[in-house]
Amino acid sequence: MHTLKTQDQKLLFGDFVYDRLIPQDHLLRRMSNLIDFNFIDKETKDFYSDIGRPGWSPVMLFKCSLVAFLYDVSDRSLEDQINFNIVFKWFVGLDLDQKAPDHSTMTRFRDRLGVEGFTRIFNQIVELARQKGLINDRLTIIDSTHVAAKVDTARLAKFKKDDNDHTYVDRNSPDKDARFGRKSKKKGFFGYKDHIAIDVDSAIITSVKTTPGNVPDGDILPELITGNPECATADKAYDAGPNYKCLSNRNIKSAIIPVRRSPGRPPKAERERPVIERKFGEMKRLHGKRQCRWLGRIKASIQALLTRTVVNLKRLTRLLTPLPMAHSL
Repeated sequence: MHTLKTQDQKLLFGDFVYDRLIPQDHLLRRMSNLIDFNFIDKETKDFYSDIGRPGWSPVMLFKCSLVAFLYDVSDRSLEDQINFNIVFKWFVGLDLDQKAPDHSTMTRFRDRLGVEGFTRIFNQIVELARQKGLINDRLTIIDSTHVAAKVDTARLAKFKKDDNDHTYVDRNSPDKDARFGRKSKKKGFFGYKDHIAIDVDSAIITSVKTTPGNVPDGDILPELITGNPECATADKAYDAGPNYKCLSNRNIKSAIIPVRRSPGRPPKAERERPVIERKFGEMKRLHGKRQCRWLGRIKASIQALLTRTVVNLKRLTRLLTPLPMAHSL
């Protein structure tokens, strides 16, 4: 059985090599200096109570997951990437002669924590951002983006579920939870929707929810409002009475588009919506969020939580440990 190791434990003989080879301004070094990842042990201890002491530290396994999603590394290649990339090996807490966990270990780790475990970790990172004064709750933006299921849509056979439910589903799909949805009147997709709320001034994602692709965006707004934002904005898909009532009951000003004008509406809040569009673009372009990695809603939710945790950690690091201008171009 592998010995437990966390970042706080002294490496056997790798410290000198790591210190010489890993630049001080590398993102992972700055992140490691900023974030005490030992909170992972506390947040995950309930998931290991039935088996005693695990073979690999949950801190290390989470850091391996972080590397996978930060650099868009597949499950199959993650072990090799950590074994042969000295920065990755240092970051996860391995000595130079130690081997990384294999992909089956990573799969068991994700299955053990599930949506609940990764939600706890996500929420702790958001709380850290609040403690650091980054989230000011001036304006929350809410939106969703589609994520294609890991299936060959050309082979899907669509049919109507019943006379009252016009959502197309597929009886032969390997992903039984995915559904058909629409990006526009002319473009559809088969998969899921990732719904998020983002604090506009910090660009920190404050909440996340994954649903099948056929779930209307407007149904999810109440679940995404966290903290005490002064105002919330969303596009016309959220223009529904229950959403206005939800915001009113919580004393949150509404800037939903099209807006039902009311006294005290903050002017031009909708102009700040590109913040969330850039965040969606970042996750799809850099962190593999165009398509699901795995099958099923539970794993799609875990992927969404890990991706949002990664971009929040990246944003925290860049806000709190800014690089000199020459490095940040």
